[in-house]
Amino acid sequence: MIKSIKLYFGNATIHKKLLLSYGLIVLIPIFSFGIYSYHSAKKNYIVQTQVSMEDAANSFRAALENSIQRENDNLRYLTYDVELRSNLEEIGKTQDIAAAAKKLSDQAKPVFWYFISQNTSLKKIRVFSSNLTSDIGEFFFVIDSIEKTDWYKESQVYFSTIW
Repeated sequence: MIKSIKLYFGNATIHKKLLLSYGLIVLIPIFSFGIYSYHSAKKNYIVQTQVSMEDAANSFRAALENSIQRENDNLRYLTYDVELRSNLEEIGKTQDIAAAAKKLSDQAKPVFWYFISQNTSLKKIRVFSSNLTSDIGEFFFVIDSIEKTDWYKESQVYFSTIW
């Protein structure tokens, strides 16, 4: 092949040699610049995609943390509500369960419905208590109905809330 190239260039006119040399002088830098530009653009695209994905993940994480924090605030309010807790304890001690249940329901029902209406991710509130002998209304339930479930056993092991 090299022999045929030398034979061609040896017999070529000055015009063909000049055209070929100018073509090579122009094409080599253009191809080099094109390859460099392609790899540079590819690298920048990958970096921009990674940054975009990290920003989306951070935004999702912040929204999720905000939602969880709001849920935890609701739980803390209910957990530390002294009147609600004392009413639950009173049901376990009193003989007049109907009156105690009405008092508990009257006190808690508006608060629970407020939480449900204000939070679109909260579908229902269920309070389970060992102080109850039977389910009361739509929010208060005897703990016996869930003690054998896997999620309840797991929450007892870690002593935490299961979402």
